[in-house]
Amino acid sequence: MTSASWNARRTIRANLIAAMFLSPIAPAAAQETGGDEAVPVVDPAMASRNHVIIGVGAALLPDFQGARRYELQPVPIVDVVKGRFFAKAGEGIGVRAVDKPKLQAGVSVNWTRGYQADEVPAGIGKLGDTFGGRAFVSGQVAGFAAIASVTAPVFGGDAEGVLADLRVSRPIRVSDRIMVSPAVGMSWASGQYMRRTFGVDEQQAARSSLPTYRPSGGIKDVDARLAVNFRLNDRINLIGIGLLTRNFDRITDSPFVSRRWSPAGVVGLGYAF
Repeated sequence: MTSASWNARRTIRANLIAAMFLSPIAPAAAQETGGDEAVPVVDPAMASRNHVIIGVGAALLPDFQGARRYELQPVPIVDVVKGRFFAKAGEGIGVRAVDKPKLQAGVSVNWTRGYQADEVPAGIGKLGDTFGGRAFVSGQVAGFAAIASVTAPVFGGDAEGVLADLRVSRPIRVSDRIMVSPAVGMSWASGQYMRRTFGVDEQQAARSSLPTYRPSGGIKDVDARLAVNFRLNDRINLIGIGLLTRNFDRITDSPFVSRRWSPAGVVGLGYAF
């Protein structure tokens, strides 16, 4: 593979990863969008129930969760809702089987992040990016929005096991142009997921000279997120997102994980068609 094609592959992968990263960080005010729990790049006052939002941004992300190295990459912003169909950064492509003003549930196919061989110590090998099947339920009450999801690999890549997420947000309108959305979240992973993603088996240990590591399943991290949305005009919004993840011992005890605290951030523009 040539250097140019390798760099292009890495850029495409980073764009997909960062696009995934956007939506869960900035849940929208559901009571102002007819129950839509994730409109990350547009002021709810602008967004109709059916909408098409396309944009571009830049993200500072670690190579993988707990990695020491970070990269700044351009990222696409995608948020499309047509009836029960949706295509959203962070949620994938799917349908809502239940689509009520205060309750939504459905399924989607989403991109599950892995890592390349050169992003981890020599001998560990790559974890190929995978398409995952995702089931979710979300609801809104008293100004709060909550979403719970479960994702498992369905085809492609090397991911194994099950990952579950729970997130609660409280969007706050500061002015006609500014909205802030603080959120907190928690992730749980099965033992199979943890061992495949962060573990070191006997063969990997022999190749890398690292000790073997077999983590158990359980809560793997908690995070705090803040999105600030500034409406420039009737169609264009500027958004800034900050995320701080606290990795638990199941992750940080891995011989190739370097950080207990993993910050990340995104800035971008979204255009509502």
